[in-house]
Amino acid sequence: MKILIDNSGYDILNVGDTVMLRVALARIKKILPHAKLSILTRAPEVILRSFPGVSPLPPLSKLDLNIIRRPNQRFYKWLPWRISVRISDFEEQLWLNKTNWGLSNYGAIYGSETLKCLDDFDAVIGTGGGYLNSTFEGHAISVLTLIATAQRLGKPTFLVGQGIGPIKSKRLALTMEKVLNQLDLICIREKNSSYKVLEELCVDSTRIRVTGDDAIELAFNSRPNTLGDFVGLNFRKASYSAIDEKFACDISETICDVVENLNSKIIPIPISLSGLDDDEKATVNAVANKKLLVNFENNSDIMGDSAISAVGNCRVVVTASYHAGLFALSQGVSVLGIAKNQYYADKFNGLADMFGNVGCTVWHADRMHKDRLREILLELWSNADLARDILLEKALEQINLGDEAYLEVCNILDTSNRS
Repeated sequence: MKILIDNSGYDILNVGDTVMLRVALARIKKILPHAKLSILTRAPEVILRSFPGVSPLPPLSKLDLNIIRRPNQRFYKWLPWRISVRISDFEEQLWLNKTNWGLSNYGAIYGSETLKCLDDFDAVIGTGGGYLNSTFEGHAISVLTLIATAQRLGKPTFLVGQGIGPIKSKRLALTMEKVLNQLDLICIREKNSSYKVLEELCVDSTRIRVTGDDAIELAFNSRPNTLGDFVGLNFRKASYSAIDEKFACDISETICDVVENLNSKIIPIPISLSGLDDDEKATVNAVANKKLLVNFENNSDIMGDSAISAVGNCRVVVTASYHAGLFALSQGVSVLGIAKNQYYADKFNGLADMFGNVGCTVWHADRMHKDRLREILLELWSNADLARDILLEKALEQINLGDEAYLEVCNILDTSNRS
């Protein structure tokens, strides 16, 4: 059986993406040990070095993104959503019939090696990420394009470990509604905003599984026996987080003041290692009192082990990055999530809900004063021991849900392959 894996980070520069991918590949190989896996990537050397037996393939180019064809896209924006979907479906079917559409024809036109070889695969799986939203619409369309192609070829298709929304673009909403409703199974990492979006897209509830994030398993299995004494810190300075250097420096003064009064230290927890979005640089630069910083060796390792280990030395993690928070909660470490826009508010609120709304509090920067930030950090520090056992219990529950969902995915694949 040959399975093509699409994913959240083609450049392998985000620790969260990498850990989700590690767990997904391990789960699939455990259930289907003889399956041949290929993954779309722009970092083939990392895949070959880190995932023996997995073949790298180049991702779709921009020329390949017209599979979900919209000849009259400008016309659709003036129509109600449901009506535009129906007209689009009808128009597309006419186009497919007229051109006798097939994979070989499409590959010949656009020259995509990935699309040409798709017919050789038995299934397509999109692994975990938070890209099915308007913030990362380009990547979302790319993944959905590949899945749509596989669906037209009659291949089983799956999405696992997904965080979904917010959706502000009609183009993306239309595309998601068409593709997600033809998936064999979709696994989401939280049941608040993601499930609501799927309901709005009329996705059949029998095909939805709420599993938590795939990365929980690796972090949970790395947990120490006791809580640490440090405060983990992450700033995600990026357009999609709405956090800039001035904001980070401003609130870090409050964080540093609390840390100093607690007689603790700060460990940077970098998740994104990508250029301007480099978390380590943004976090270290924001901390005015450099004496509070702990140099934790290799905590920027892309495979995630070092970041997870650094989190394990903390009692509380203050983070603007979702996966720094997830690594913490999965090890029983309390989290203060910094949300400066709706995208991150949804991510952290969904994360808190999956862990029972214990040991995880969201500080909404747009409507809360810095004094509240101080109060939350002190509360989490004081209650960390009480929260730990509950967080670990919730982590284990989600790991079990994930294992069950992957078993279901692989059973569908095995049945399909036999037929």
